[in-house]
Amino acid sequence: MLARSPMLRPIGMTTKSVPVTQEQVEAAQETLQDFEETLSSFEQAVQEFQASNKNREKAQLSLAEVKLLESESEDFQGKLTEFNTAMKERIALHAGEFQSAGLPMEVRRGWLEAVSRSTRARQQAHEAQEKGRVTRENATQLVKKEMLRVARSQMGPDAGKEAVQGAQQLVQACEEKAEPFVGIPQNKEEGEMEWIAKEIESMVGTAREGIAGAREQLAGERIESVEVEEDIKEDFQAFLQEEAKRSEMCLGQLERRLGRVQNLVANYQRDIQRERNKQTIEELKPQILEQAQALDFAAAEAEVSKAIKAAEEASSPSKKLELMTVEELQAAMEQMTQKVADAESSLKSIEEQICPVEDQDELVKKALQKYVLSQMKSVGSKLSFLQQRLARPKEALEKCRQLIRKKESFRIKSLQVKAMKLMDIFREDQAGKGLEGLPSTDIFRVMDSDGDGLISKEEFIQFFLDLEPLLEDKQQHLKASLEDLERLFSFGLGKEQGLTLQGMEKLVIRFMKVVRPTPLTKNLQVVPGETLRELQLGELLEVLGGPQQSSQKLPRVMCRAKGQVGWATISGNVGTVFLRDFQPE
Repeated sequence: MLARSPMLRPIGMTTKSVPVTQEQVEAAQETLQDFEETLSSFEQAVQEFQASNKNREKAQLSLAEVKLLESESEDFQGKLTEFNTAMKERIALHAGEFQSAGLPMEVRRGWLEAVSRSTRARQQAHEAQEKGRVTRENATQLVKKEMLRVARSQMGPDAGKEAVQGAQQLVQACEEKAEPFVGIPQNKEEGEMEWIAKEIESMVGTAREGIAGAREQLAGERIESVEVEEDIKEDFQAFLQEEAKRSEMCLGQLERRLGRVQNLVANYQRDIQRERNKQTIEELKPQILEQAQALDFAAAEAEVSKAIKAAEEASSPSKKLELMTVEELQAAMEQMTQKVADAESSLKSIEEQICPVEDQDELVKKALQKYVLSQMKSVGSKLSFLQQRLARPKEALEKCRQLIRKKESFRIKSLQVKAMKLMDIFREDQAGKGLEGLPSTDIFRVMDSDGDGLISKEEFIQFFLDLEPLLEDKQQHLKASLEDLERLFSFGLGKEQGLTLQGMEKLVIRFMKVVRPTPLTKNLQVVPGETLRELQLGELLEVLGGPQQSSQKLPRVMCRAKGQVGWATISGNVGTVFLRDFQPE
């Protein structure tokens, strides 16, 4: 037979009856009485809080009553927290005493019932709190709704809405006026339609002014006179923004409706113009063809051919364009530009002579020219050949322009690299004077010697000339000529008369961009625990020094990132790239 398992008893309970003294019994009864009194007091507080919430569940509360409700809830939360703390402490302190089998049964039973009551009381308190929260939220929403209604009523007439309505009426009047242009105009003469079109043009202008005026009214809506309680300021602002958004959407629709009105009129006018052009072309064809046939085309062709030949010679320099310097290319381009322009002018002249039409629509001119050339095919072939010949010098001219831009860009890049190396030498010199990691803003102030907020050409050149004494023998190649410094300065100029901070940074300050997150550390050597922070993807770094090799043979730069100065790794030992050169536009 299986052995009978012993009965499981709660932890801490003893199976042995330990005798207790009368004093211990009296102490336990006193503890239980105190426990029950505290519990009864809290149960009373829970009932009062429940009753208070129930009375306000369906009532229309004022703002002051909502505030009072919030205050009562905070007080009750305090009581609940205090009760929880007291119960936990007492139960933990006295539980062992009431587990003694030597105590009278009614005392032990009373303790267990009191502990159960405390659990139920806490549960009821939490439920009351949740109901109170719902009541407060509902009451708050009702109060805010009423306060918003009052605030809106204080705004008086909405000038912005009235302006939008006025704009709507103007647009509607334009649409009604444009009804004759829908479909095929019926029972209206062309002259009358043109008159209506002019009226519509004027009305559309007025409607657009009305829309612009409505926008100004909406943007300038003044609400300072409206007294808004602090509790609904955000809600009131959101209401105003939503109203403005609706009005702006309405104005956008009005603009599109005006666009449709203008399209209706434009389509009609285009159709009318097309018919007029067609009629004009038919009337002019015989006259234009007769004039073209009477033209001494051979002499005109010889003149154009001579001009094109000059352009061809100018576009075929003795040296290949790729081998030319920027200055040689600029001289060649200037000559090519003039010769190509002369050839284009000469070719245009002969085209006008073939089709001598003045004061006519361009479409009419092109149609007549096409007709003439279709009737004089040999002339058309020769003109096409001349155009093909001229295309080659024009291509050479464009190639020359592109080469100049490319070579000039390469030259500027080289000058920038040289200027940045000179700037590194300046930083090193300043670091030796206790100014390590000099930021670009301080460098700008040094270069802007007169302190007017702009670096003039003279200040820019003088700054770099002053650096020459700092150059060692092996650094003499970094000296920049006055011409190069002037060219670099001009490249950085914007609309200002001198270099701004951004212009100076674009020219002579090195930047790198984080392409893979990497730590920013205090020192060149990577030491555990000296990380300042993690550099984030896309972050822009101002390079203050380096690159230098760390003891781990990692290329690292001293840099400033969001005001912090430290060292960052450019690339890892296995080729992982963390930073790339980057120059802001």
